[in-house]
Amino acid sequence: MKSSNYVLGALFAVALAAVLALLFNVPERAATTKGATIYDPAKEVVVKGVIEKVWDFACPESDGAVGRHMLLRTSQGHMQIHMAPERIMRHQPLTLTVGDQVEVVGSQVHVWDRNDVLAREITRGTEVMLLRDRQGNLLLYE
Repeated sequence: MKSSNYVLGALFAVALAAVLALLFNVPERAATTKGATIYDPAKEVVVKGVIEKVWDFACPESDGAVGRHMLLRTSQGHMQIHMAPERIMRHQPLTLTVGDQVEVVGSQVHVWDRNDVLAREITRGTEVMLLRDRQGNLLLYE
């Protein structure tokens, strides 16, 4: 009886170790890579408008990481702009505020039930903030 319990216990330990190895050896994808995977240069648009709101929330475009966003009032209506993870944006020298007139270059993306823009470049007057390269990879660092 003791030897069968020992064998079952050993098999269980090996199976558990195998499952844990599989779980923890899966390469973890960085939270900022999803933006690059959905950024489509063929869908790049230029949007001009006035910032009505700037806020941070857990965004599906950054795998649930808290991202900085703005609501832009354009001649065609309101558009949500996805900028970059908040942990990166808070260290940038250009601070965007309500009332700023901006031009956004970015890829149109479908989020929930809206067509939003994943920003690559934001211009306010003569100031330019480059967020991503032409393929959608983040250029900003913490």
